[in-house]
Amino acid sequence: MKSLYLHLCDHWVPVRGNQNTIFSLDKKSGKKCFMIGARELAIEWGDDQRYWRWIAEPNSRFDQVAQLLVVWWFHITMRIDTNMLSPKTRYAGYLVFRFNDYREGFHQPMESRVSLEGDWREEWPNVILDPREGEPQSTRERGDGWLEIEMGEFYNDNGEDGTLLCSLREVDDYNPKSGFTIEGIELRPKET
Repeated sequence: MKSLYLHLCDHWVPVRGNQNTIFSLDKKSGKKCFMIGARELAIEWGDDQRYWRWIAEPNSRFDQVAQLLVVWWFHITMRIDTNMLSPKTRYAGYLVFRFNDYREGFHQPMESRVSLEGDWREEWPNVILDPREGEPQSTRERGDGWLEIEMGEFYNDNGEDGTLLCSLREVDDYNPKSGFTIEGIELRPKET
């Protein structure tokens, strides 16, 4: 059992044979961590080759990642059943991405949310993926060739049936956005 536990702490494993949803265990707490690949996300215009391109990326855990060509309306959403997550656990959702050589439009605030689907009482906090010089840096390097930014937190009380929604959107600016690649969204227990 100990070797299985250590294996699950050090390796990502597909969920029910789905290569685009993988999980591991947090070494400190033993709680479940999930990574949902870009193919499992709802990406506005994600299937339109004029705006997004699906490419193989050697540094990715997944077969394909989504590379943004250009959009004016940016909206990415992920859903996961709360009963898959560890109960009595505070999770944080992290967008896992990188910028390409040329990027545009990501220095403006975007609205971010991690909450139960249908729970619209909370406000959407703002995040900036590409801060301008002098602004606080909320994006951090992961050490695996990707960046991440925290999208928000969610407390999974009893792990009851429900749907966790993670969303990032910028729909008011109408400035072009380009030069961005998304690997997926990671959910992991947040230290308290």
